Amino acid sequence: MTGLWRLSSGPGHHTSPGTGERSPGRACVLVLGDIGRSPRMQYHALSLSKHGYDVTFVGFLDSKPHPDVLREKRIQIRAISDVRGITVGPKLLKYVSKVVLQSLQLLWVLLNLQTPDFVLLQNPPGLPAIAVTWLVSAVRRCSFIMDWHNYGYSIMALNHGATHPLVRLALWYERVCGPLASHHLCVTKAMRQDLLDNWGIR
Repeated sequence: MTGLWRLSSGPGHHTSPGTGERSPGRACVLVLGDIGRSPRMQYHALSLSKHGYDVTFVGFLDSKPHPDVLREKRIQIRAISDVRGITVGPKLLKYVSKVVLQSLQLLWVLLNLQTPDFVLLQNPPGLPAIAVTWLVSAVRRCSFIMDWHNYGYSIMALNHGATHPLVRLALWYERVCGPLASHHLCVTKAMRQDLLDNWGIR
């Protein structure tokens, strides 16, 4: 994580509302999933807070986060809902409605936070979070850091098959939107090499 601190220097110090102390900046850690089942993102949030950042941790609260996350005064959890979209009709229509509602929810939440110095997003799931985070980062003039855990399209392919239209759409989306992040992290050297060789992401 040491590279993250070099990438995420903010515009200046401010006073933390949680501690009253001077803080190097604000960070938003975003996962379009259950915070309690996202150990790596919880680690990121804790690491940032221990480096003095005020962290807004956005995600689902289906299970209880780690006690250290709950105790940390510099971490504020902002729960979002796992919206389902419409429940009747073709599967494609259900999926599209879910993506639209998730996009609107994320836009509302991210645009109403105090402007962070950067947003750190877990991928996957990245649809629609990558595009929404990029848009918000552009509007609010903050950095966008993506932490690649896997590829969303490859996980979808396990259930639907590689040739399914939704899988092809997810692959196209990830290839187009993935490089939009200003900085990238990944879980393994092998994935780093694949991102470099096949996706043009450095």
